Amino acid sequence: MGAPVTLLLRSLPRRAGKTIGRSLRSPPLHLLAHPITALILNVGGLAVLYFTPLYTTVAQNPGLHWLIHGHFLLAGYLFAWIIAGADPSPRRPTVPARLVILGVAIAAHAIISQLLYAGLYVQVTATAAELRQAGELMYYAGDIAELIPRPFT
Repeated sequence: MGAPVTLLLRSLPRRAGKTIGRSLRSPPLHLLAHPITALILNVGGLAVLYFTPLYTTVAQNPGLHWLIHGHFLLAGYLFAWIIAGADPSPRRPTVPARLVILGVAIAAHAIISQLLYAGLYVQVTATAAELRQAGELMYYAGDIAELIPRPFT
């Protein structure tokens, strides 16, 4: 489960594996698999949700709610794969570069959670107590999830 592309390529017939291998080397996937792109999709999604009217729209539309959850799941998975995944990725940066990007992600996540805690610039319809509670949860749980030791390959 930690290396789904490797598992897929090993379980498919050779011809299908070569087709997938060619698509994995395509320029659009290289752009998507760039660490900065993954960072923007991961942290930028949080900023757009909490600092624009999108949160109110999502709260009123169950379909959009699930779409946002899907975005967060896929963006988080993409970021984890780029930074520390077991599968090879196209043009993976060096470990020091990935650590810097991880540090930027941790800092951005902390800033968003602190702004949520303080209720500054946030466009979320919630009480001050609920915002503080959400900010605390995001701050502490986010740091724990981001700092769990992972193998760097």
